Amino acid sequence: MENEFTEEDVVVGPISGMRFRDKDTLFAFYKEHARLRGFSVIKRNSNKKGGDTARYITYCCDRTRIRRIKFTTKTNNCKARLATVLDDSGCWRVSKVVHDHNHDLLPSVSHLMAGHGSVCDSLKRDLVAHDRSSIRPSKNIRLDEVQRGGPQNLGCTPKDCRNYILKSRNFEMQEGDAQSLLNFFREIQVNDREFFYSIDVDNIGRLRNVV
Repeated sequence: MENEFTEEDVVVGPISGMRFRDKDTLFAFYKEHARLRGFSVIKRNSNKKGGDTARYITYCCDRTRIRRIKFTTKTNNCKARLATVLDDSGCWRVSKVVHDHNHDLLPSVSHLMAGHGSVCDSLKRDLVAHDRSSIRPSKNIRLDEVQRGGPQNLGCTPKDCRNYILKSRNFEMQEGDAQSLLNFFREIQVNDREFFYSIDVDNIGRLRNVV
């Protein structure tokens, strides 16, 4: 089943009975609807009926969960949600939709909400460059905020930046010289149990010492 939606469809949002060819298309549709309206979404639960395939998935406004701010606990308990079920044809069908929110919607700042922000290419380059200079993530992000005239100009949240820093570190460790050398040593050790090695890398996966 092919899904082709107009911008008007996305603005209106999902309706009961609407079907999607897969859960990724379903989530992308609801996420874009949420971005345009000014809220963020989370996956609340899924039911696999004892197997590996989820058959029921619910997406909720992220204000449905409890938020802890310093020493106080705050919750909006928002009921807005999208309930879906996997039907016999293999498509995801919308079984229930609640569009009403009990809080203000903020479309003008939705790009700063969790899940909607994207790290642009120039920011990616700066984050990686600062991280390679051994600048701590918190100071790294703060430096980029200052360089761009404030956090509102990042185009994403500090969490998005931090996640990208960690992702870039993992990539360097997986694809860099340290990991290649480590794989080579492991292959040798399979055939020679007396072979000993020790590799020392820095906090972003760059090789420092080998014994």
